[in-house]
Amino acid sequence: MKELKFRARIPERNVEIYFDLTTLVHPSRKDLFSNREILAPWLLAGNVPELYTGKKDINDNEIYEGDNVRWHTWDGYQAESVVKFDNGRFYPVADGCLEYQRFDEERGFEII
Repeated sequence: MKELKFRARIPERNVEIYFDLTTLVHPSRKDLFSNREILAPWLLAGNVPELYTGKKDINDNEIYEGDNVRWHTWDGYQAESVVKFDNGRFYPVADGCLEYQRFDEERGFEII
């Protein structure tokens, strides 16, 4: 089962907060999650965190929904796009692109 991890980008505070559900909601684990005072009001205001895709880029960085990624196409070109969640799966989708690209390690995805 894929680990459910999230990232909250809060530009007003110039911060990115990474968390999972256990550290967020478990009341006796406050020592594990010091950013609750920042994150809780942000979530209550209706903001939605980005979900971890379960994939890593070529530099071993975790890829989250909303990341800009670069990869090599099958015909040797480089392409760039934003990672989106659709129909229960994550895809790198370029603007105006009608076809989703699969996350394939052979293509060498890299966060840019």
